[in-house]
Amino acid sequence: MKLKSILTTALLVFVGVSIAFMLWKNTAEKGQASDVEEYGEGHVVVAYYFHGNARCETCRKIESYTADTVTNSLADYISSDALVFEIVNVDEPRNEHFVSDYELSTRSVVLVNIVDSQQTAWKNLEKVWDVVDDKAAFQQYIEEETLAYLKGE
Repeated sequence: MKLKSILTTALLVFVGVSIAFMLWKNTAEKGQASDVEEYGEGHVVVAYYFHGNARCETCRKIESYTADTVTNSLADYISSDALVFEIVNVDEPRNEHFVSDYELSTRSVVLVNIVDSQQTAWKNLEKVWDVVDDKAAFQQYIEEETLAYLKGE
């Protein structure tokens, strides 16, 4: 029974890391995070996960849980281009401005509301650090906050 639990956990971690890697690779291929102007007309929400070169286990967990929530629970919004998920290394010189742009004091998830190529609001989801040890609560928090932005609340 213990072996089954270990294997299940290992497989879930592997899937989460694979999703995060796929999203990271997609972001890395773009070079840097998209500029607001690139989103054109209409309403879009960008969910950023900001990290640095040094990455602890908790930081990787936040990235994995966020990627899993966005790509699974909010997949319809991704496929309709209403939601974009980007993983950004703020230690890269071209991305350092995000630290001051979004008042980052640590690694975090930030939602940015964009309407007709204009940033209208942003929110640092700092509570991710409080709920990171409870995956269900973490995912509920990310989903609720993102849906509120998508609905313009």
